[in-house]
Amino acid sequence: EFRAVVDKIAVADCIMSNSRFYESVSYLDGCIRRNEKEQLTFEHIAAAAVMKACGTTSDRVRYQRLRIPDLGEGNPYLSALNFHAAPIFEGQRQYIGAALHELNSTCQDPTEMQVLLAHIIRADQECNARKYAAYASLLEKVLHACVRNDSPGTVQGIGTQLHRAKTGLYSTCVDLIEELKTQAARTTFLEPAKMYFHAVHDHTMEGDVDVHGANLYLGILEEALDIKTGRPSFVQDSSCKGIVMFLSAGLGEQLAALWAPENLGKSWEAIPQCRRNLYQVQHQARKNVFICEGQTPEDVITRILGSSAAVQQLVPYLEAFAKWFQRDFVVGWLTNQLVANDISVAFIDVVFASMPSGIQGPVDASDPHPGRTWLYDDDYKLIVPNATMLLQQIGVLK
Repeated sequence: EFRAVVDKIAVADCIMSNSRFYESVSYLDGCIRRNEKEQLTFEHIAAAAVMKACGTTSDRVRYQRLRIPDLGEGNPYLSALNFHAAPIFEGQRQYIGAALHELNSTCQDPTEMQVLLAHIIRADQECNARKYAAYASLLEKVLHACVRNDSPGTVQGIGTQLHRAKTGLYSTCVDLIEELKTQAARTTFLEPAKMYFHAVHDHTMEGDVDVHGANLYLGILEEALDIKTGRPSFVQDSSCKGIVMFLSAGLGEQLAALWAPENLGKSWEAIPQCRRNLYQVQHQARKNVFICEGQTPEDVITRILGSSAAVQQLVPYLEAFAKWFQRDFVVGWLTNQLVANDISVAFIDVVFASMPSGIQGPVDASDPHPGRTWLYDDDYKLIVPNATMLLQQIGVLK
C-alpha cells in the first residue's frame, strides 16, 4: 500500500528501519550480562545517582529534595524508585537500572546528573507518555556517553585503511540520518500540529503535541513505512491528543514556508512566514482526530491501516515526510554535513583514492584533500553524481 512512498526514499532500508535507541538497548543488554555478579539493586543504583548529583558520598541524600527550574522539583531518590516501578516499563525495567548505572560511571559533571534526575522527577509526577519520553531520553544519554565512545567513526580502527574509512563514514552517516529523521518528523508532523493549535488559540493541545501527539505520528511512521526514529513511539498512550489533520486545516501558506528546505528542524515560531497571517486560519479541523478516531494511538493506527479510504488520506502525510530522504535532498544534505568534519574529509580522501582513475579524473598532486575537491565544481556547487557514488560506496544509499 505504501510501496510507492518507500521507493522514493533513497536511504538504505537497514538505516531507516533501525535507530540508535535500539543500539542503546543492545549495548545495555551487554552491560547487564557483564554486571550480573555485582547484583546491584535499583535502590543502590538510584542512591548512587543522587550522590553523584549532589557531590557527596553520604546516602543521607536519599531524603534530599532537588529543584531544577522549568524541569522538576521533588525527592530524586523516591521519584527514581517510582519511575522504575511504573507499570508501563514491564519488560523494560532492567534498562532503566542499567542505564543509570552506566551514567553513574561515566558522568563527571554533577549538573548533568541533576538535570537527568529532574526529568525523572517530572516524569514521575506526570502521565505515562511523559514517563516513556523520559525513558527514551535516558537511553539516548547512554548512547552519547557510552555507546559512541566505542564507535568506529574515528581514525583509530581495525582492518585496512579503506575499511576504516568506509566504516567511519558509514557510522557518521547513520548518526546524521538519525538526526535527519528526528528533524523530519518534527518539521513534517509536530510543528504543523503545534502551529494549527496556536492559530486557533488551543494552547493546551499545542503543549500536548510533543508529549502525546508524537506517539501517534511516530507510530504511523513505524507501522506504515517501518521507519524508526531516536524516540520510540508509545502507542499505548491513553491520551490520544495533540493531533490534527493539518493538511486540511487551512495552513497552506504557512506549511509551504515550514517545509522549505532551509527551515528543516526549525520551530514554526522562528519562521516569519509561518507567523504571518496565522490568526486568519479558521478552525477547520477536528482536534484530537487524525483520519480515524480511537482511544489510543494504537487504535487509530490499526483503524487507518485497515481501511483503504483512510490509507489514501494518510499517503500525502507520508509523502511529505519521505521527501526529506529522496535523492535530490538527502545526497546534498549528507555530503555537506560530512565535508564540514575534518575526520570525515580525511576518510573521503581515502575512499576517493581507492576509485579507478577514470572515475577520479585529473587530480592535482598538491591538493591536500582531492576527495573533497572531487565532490564540488569550481563554484563550490555539489557534483551530485560524484556525491551519490561516494554514498553508495559506503552503503548509505539504496
